[in-house]
Amino acid sequence: MNAKLEELKSWYETTFQAAPSVMAWAPGRVEFLGNHTDYNLGMVLGSTIDRGIIVMMTPRKDQMIGLASTGKDHPIVEVELDGLEPLPGDSPVSWVNYPLGVLKIMIQNGMRPQKGFNIGIWSDLPEGSGLSSSAALETASALALGKLYGFVFEDKYALMRTGWRAEREFVGMPCGILDQTVVIFGDADHLVSIDCKAELAKGVRFQGDYQFWVFNTAHKHALIDSFYADRNAECMGARDVLRTVEPGIAGLCDLSPAAFEPHKGLLEPVALKRATHIIEENARVRETIRLLEKGAVQQEAIGSLLFQSHRSSQHLFENSTEDLDFLVDTLERAEGVYGARLTGGGFGGAVLAMTTPEFGEAGAAKIRSAYAAFSGRQIEPLMVKAGPGAKLL
Repeated sequence: MNAKLEELKSWYETTFQAAPSVMAWAPGRVEFLGNHTDYNLGMVLGSTIDRGIIVMMTPRKDQMIGLASTGKDHPIVEVELDGLEPLPGDSPVSWVNYPLGVLKIMIQNGMRPQKGFNIGIWSDLPEGSGLSSSAALETASALALGKLYGFVFEDKYALMRTGWRAEREFVGMPCGILDQTVVIFGDADHLVSIDCKAELAKGVRFQGDYQFWVFNTAHKHALIDSFYADRNAECMGARDVLRTVEPGIAGLCDLSPAAFEPHKGLLEPVALKRATHIIEENARVRETIRLLEKGAVQQEAIGSLLFQSHRSSQHLFENSTEDLDFLVDTLERAEGVYGARLTGGGFGGAVLAMTTPEFGEAGAAKIRSAYAAFSGRQIEPLMVKAGPGAKLL
């Protein structure tokens, strides 16, 4: 890491003619279980991974903000500190909306930057892969801005809500709190359990012999351009109908499968599928937490829940794709795989697999070869492990 930091400092100084005065890092995350349950006020399990984003920052003497990324070919993007507005989502530099959105929320929360700043970004997270590069960028930017301008977050939850609000209110994505919470609360050898209704997170130790593999379809998903907002609206519509008979529910996840059963006839076919996925997915998360808290991991039982989750996403929530389904089908037939499912918002992106240690590089290579024959695209499977959450460097 030290060699990489020195390399990045050199790039930043060449780009902005000044050394960075603040650096922050935030990891990517995998959604282990709990697909779209977050904005339905349910339970989610996620994990940080050992890849992420580094943000470098230094103050300017004028009222401008300069933004650049090591992974982009375009020159420095410059915007004025006053009157921050999002760039169109189809802009080639729309990625700047994430740090700019964080800045705007922090200003609303009382931060008073008198001058602008330059921000440089490096990432080893593949974009659009379901590993939440957006939440990592938001969180690292918030930490760096806080350090640069002397803004103190009340606690980790205040930091989480800054990135979450930036994504919802500035970027325009109606997301839940899953991504930012995992990025902030993650730790080695732990999953992050999130009660999205209470906005409470805790680490759950993940014991046993296993590996996590991420198979990116190389089919980039763009959530704003996808059906994500449609799914959100469908869930809210189903909740509103169910409130006519269960007025106390705040979200779909307030209903257990048993409590939901007598009300299914109230919903139109599409709404019924969406609600069934969410309510049963929430039950799967709760069962997985119960298994984890027993101590020794029951890999086969948890793996079965992962496969069930994917089939529900595929057939009920309909946010899978042929590529994602092919990978899960192939992994289900492979030796040494406990379970697999799409991870993240869906509509493209990646599959997470929990495997035996013996699965290893050889098993991943077989999946890669099969996928290349199916799709014509080459992918590089990633073996990832849980690591610490976001931090200043």
